[in-house]
Amino acid sequence: MEEIISVLKRKTRGSSSSSESVLTPKEKKSRSPSETTDEINMALEMAEDLGSKVQLVLQKLSSLESTVERVLQKFNVLESSVKTIEGEIATLSAKSSRVEKSVGVMDDSLKFLNSEIEELKLK
Repeated sequence: MEEIISVLKRKTRGSSSSSESVLTPKEKKSRSPSETTDEINMALEMAEDLGSKVQLVLQKLSSLESTVERVLQKFNVLESSVKTIEGEIATLSAKSSRVEKSVGVMDDSLKFLNSEIEELKLK
């Protein structure tokens, strides 16, 4: 509050003629109390408006943060599921290669048996 008042009391420096710069404080135009009060009230209203806008931004950021947290939770669940599926695929791949080897051995055995049967038929 005191900062706002001190900011309002500061005078802006701009281009001024040399005759104005030599005026003593008593000769300078003084503000009436009602002008000062109006400026203070206007500054307070601006501060309140700014405060409400900041509050609105904070609420939206909080909402956004909770949305991001929910998305991250869902992503973590999805990532866990993918890892589980990858493990199952690796297991199936290993079993599949064992089955292919077994089928290959059985095929070789059947070919051998067929050749033996054909030889026995010829005798």
